[in-house]
Amino acid sequence: SAGAHTCATRTDGTAWCWGRNHVGQLGNGSTANSMVPVQIGTATDWELISGGGSVRCGVRTTATVWCWGFTGYGQLGSGSSASRSITLVSWPAVVNPVITRSKAARVSESGRG
Repeated sequence: SAGAHTCATRTDGTAWCWGRNHVGQLGNGSTANSMVPVQIGTATDWELISGGGSVRCGVRTTATVWCWGFTGYGQLGSGSSASRSITLVSWPAVVNPVITRSKAARVSESGRG
């Protein structure tokens, strides 16, 4: 996958990542690489995970969007350029979160991002 790491959700709703982790892109609170899948937190309500480069974002059934990894250019939407192992990105009026190659976007009821 892009960024030399991969993430996936399991049928039990858990999320897992593995591979390169130099800026926290595995989302497990570490920057150590992992050759085996590591679980992202303990949540069991992940719907999907996507992203590219050194950023991943996931959508949970609670209609919240979570992002982690490199944010030197603000990709995480946290208002900071400090990379994070995981951070909640919560947007009001999220109807259909859209995951793109490098960031999560929101689509409001008006259809505007």
